[in-house]
Amino acid sequence: MPPLSNLATRDIETLVHPYTNLATFRDVGPLLIGIASGYDITTGVTSAYPHIGNYLWSYLGLADPATLGTNSFVPQVLTCPAQMKIKSALVPDGEQINFASRNALRFLPGTRTIDNATRPFGYPDNTIPPVAGAPFKPMRLSWLAAVTNNFSGTFALRDADQQLDGTNNPPWWHSWISRSAVHGSDIRNAAFFDWHVESVKGTNGLSNLHR
Repeated sequence: MPPLSNLATRDIETLVHPYTNLATFRDVGPLLIGIASGYDITTGVTSAYPHIGNYLWSYLGLADPATLGTNSFVPQVLTCPAQMKIKSALVPDGEQINFASRNALRFLPGTRTIDNATRPFGYPDNTIPPVAGAPFKPMRLSWLAAVTNNFSGTFALRDADQQLDGTNNPPWWHSWISRSAVHGSDIRNAAFFDWHVESVKGTNGLSNLHR
């Protein structure tokens, strides 16, 4: 297994540890699948496109979104340096998708329809394309045991790239992320629901559910 030595791995690990406490004790979503790198006062829980920074800023010692107004703040801990390096100038820094969250844990029995009750981070409404019934509240970490006992093998957050996430548009961000593993050599950083972080070779176990 590759060593966990690159900056992006340390950043995603720093990101998920405060999130562990949040997911255990309180609602922390809804979140989109694509995790944008910036946040401001307009990207909170009441937004159609809430950003993870609005939930984590106090745990990471970052700026209060109430003090930012509409000036997007892009902290390094919420970015993948390799993804930001290849970012198009057409995409604002704060909107660049750096990571992908787990969209759901299973399909409804006997179907290829996502079981919305198993969306770990919930899901907002008013998205393009829309998801019927949204918004969905995030699961508490303690509820996951009712769905899976394989916390160490179920990814929560990982690097985003077209090989895993696809190229369909919408959502818009599929067109603006790395074509393949952004760190090269088919290596992707991922955080799992036991909150360990590792560099994974290949795509096995890292795909989101698709209808």
